Amino acid sequence: MSLSEDTLQRAKEIGNPVIRGDRATFIWEGGTAPYLISDLHGWEANPKPLKRITSTLEPATGKTVWYCSLTLPRDAYLEYAFYDPATQKRFPDPLNRKSVNNGVGSRNNFFYMPETMPSPFSTRRADVPTGVLTPHRVDTWMLQEYGEREVWLYKPPVKESVPLLVVYDGYDYLHRGRLTTIVDNLIAEGKTKPFIIVMANSYVPGAGGPGRGPNAAAAPAGPNPPPARGPPAAAAAAAAARSSSAGSSPACGTRH
Repeated sequence: MSLSEDTLQRAKEIGNPVIRGDRATFIWEGGTAPYLISDLHGWEANPKPLKRITSTLEPATGKTVWYCSLTLPRDAYLEYAFYDPATQKRFPDPLNRKSVNNGVGSRNNFFYMPETMPSPFSTRRADVPTGVLTPHRVDTWMLQEYGEREVWLYKPPVKESVPLLVVYDGYDYLHRGRLTTIVDNLIAEGKTKPFIIVMANSYVPGAGGPGRGPNAAAAPAGPNPPPARGPPAAAAAAAAARSSSAGSSPACGTRH
């Protein structure tokens, strides 16, 4: 199977993925190839194999080159990693320096498709009234043996009774998803009715594992999360809009 020399050269010069139109192509050089895992395929639940091609990225090395291409919306944002099914371990893409804390003690590579635009709802605006955010610790002895779970309560800037939205992975939605900022802006523009949000942290102290939140195991050092753009902000906005007519509506989201 072949791949254009231009694509290989671009991967060498600018890194993964090489984007043309609505296709993103990932290159791997080596005797064997890992699998690609991502938001798009449910991470380890559905790893995508790379295909072998006849050319090499660096002819002097004599190593085999592999590739995988994904067809994506032109305004998509995607997080991904490589995965070794033999060891069941994931590792970063050596041809992509862009990475973000995944909230569970590791990092994901990420990229934007060409038409991805910053979401106007994810930026705090001085003229928009803000809700009140308060942290709490809730006794959960009836649900599990570790005693407490950290939650954040968001109250919109209104006095009337409003619906409730429950969000799991609360630390991620609060800090990475900028959910309260998005909701403040949606309410101000009349795109959703006001509602209360309870953001429950999925990390439970003492439960072991990397978890989430400020008490979770630290991920390797790296840059801060990228600005909220396109689909991630749109997903949060959609969940917010749905909650205005759903009464008490649980929502669950996990970034791996």
